[in-house]
Amino acid sequence: FMRHPGYSGFLLWAVGTQVMLCNPVSTVVFALVLWRFFARRIPYEEFFLRQFFGSQYEEYARKVHSGLPFIN
Repeated sequence: FMRHPGYSGFLLWAVGTQVMLCNPVSTVVFALVLWRFFARRIPYEEFFLRQFFGSQYEEYARKVHSGLPFIN
């Protein structure tokens, strides 16, 4: 369903806890900081996955979304 379910779950949990605490400033800050971290981390990880698995991973990545908004 998605390539990075752990990252997606952590993002939902971290932002969701701030929503539950009714903390709008932290909600926005958590979302931005975590999204920036994942936007940098995922390409780094996928570079090595592409090296290891080659064309199989390329095909998989084309078919399956990363699971995080605006990150392919």
